[in-house]
Amino acid sequence: MIICVNCGQVNETAASRCLRCGASVFELPSYLGQPDSPPKAPVPSPPPKAPPYTPLRPTPTMDPFPTPPPVTRPVYLHYPPVTGGFVCPYCQTNLPPRLISRVSTAGWITLVVLLLFCWPLFWIGFLIREERCVCRVCGGRLG
Repeated sequence: MIICVNCGQVNETAASRCLRCGASVFELPSYLGQPDSPPKAPVPSPPPKAPPYTPLRPTPTMDPFPTPPPVTRPVYLHYPPVTGGFVCPYCQTNLPPRLISRVSTAGWITLVVLLLFCWPLFWIGFLIREERCVCRVCGGRLG
């Protein structure tokens, strides 16, 4: 099997011409030029010299403690506005806030006082609760 040097087609060994491009298997490829002109050897160029090492000296304008780049907030998908037009002031999302219920500060104080003075009724402190609005995306307290 002979591979044509002009187009890369695989030909049979008995073929004198390429089946695809018709070039003689003994001809040079068309992109190499005429066979009369011998190829010129490339002249090697000297390798480039590396610049001499110069240590970096601080200048009066250089800050020895550069400030870090500003922190950017993540981008969240904006859903269609809901009734009431809620927008989170922190992450600008349109999702409605989540209401969570937690034991308030007064509830914890009541729990401790009742635990010290009337321990069978300490559980009443767990009933004093407060509701908080929290953003569903960033978790920021809204009120």
